[in-house]
Amino acid sequence: MVESRDHKAIVIGSVEGFEQGRDIYDIEGDPYPDKRVVMHVRVDSTIKDNGIVSDGRVYVDLDQGAYIKTESPAGLLTISERPYPPV
Repeated sequence: MVESRDHKAIVIGSVEGFEQGRDIYDIEGDPYPDKRVVMHVRVDSTIKDNGIVSDGRVYVDLDQGAYIKTESPAGLLTISERPYPPV
């Protein structure tokens, strides 16, 4: 369900996988950057495109989540190996 009207693309598709995204530093020298994950989605159909879907895929930038006590990132990459149930 889309709750806002500012999305560049709205698609229906299948998640193909995840990869490590970029680090975002709030301040220079920050030892704990905000980690990002990129979700790859194969597009089956589009509701709204705006030229974003050029190779039959969209790439969704997501927050990876918090750090746990060992300073290892927790979140999406940790669970990305688990199968996703159909929606």
